[in-house]
Amino acid sequence: MPAQKQTDEAEVVVRLYAAMTSGDIAGARACCKDEARFWHCFDGVPQSLDEASRAWEALTKVFCAMRVQDVRRIELPDGRWLFQQLFVARRSEGKEIGWAVCLLVTLRDALIDRVEEYIDRAATFPIDSTDTRTPGLPP
Repeated sequence: MPAQKQTDEAEVVVRLYAAMTSGDIAGARACCKDEARFWHCFDGVPQSLDEASRAWEALTKVFCAMRVQDVRRIELPDGRWLFQQLFVARRSEGKEIGWAVCLLVTLRDALIDRVEEYIDRAATFPIDSTDTRTPGLPP
């Protein structure tokens, strides 16, 4: 039974990214604590939920479609969650690009309290529409 609870608990992270990539910013916000913080390795500056929401909104203006796939998650002994996922975005000309992303997520009261996102924004790679796995990672 505990394994099911753990899986259900982490679904809030999946829901956040599903909402964000579909442009449902209110739905993404609903997955988070009001005081949630979002940190990115490329700038080292924690963002508030309002700041993160504006960034999510900006992504929907830059890319005509986005999705997250090849999601792998592990519950860590301290209760945080490690997510590996492939973030895919389609440009207006139809080409898709991807980024390998690693997230360290802290949940509190079944909501996201903190996300530490490790992504190299310059390290994009082309995605073929048949690609479903993160290049180079084992199945």
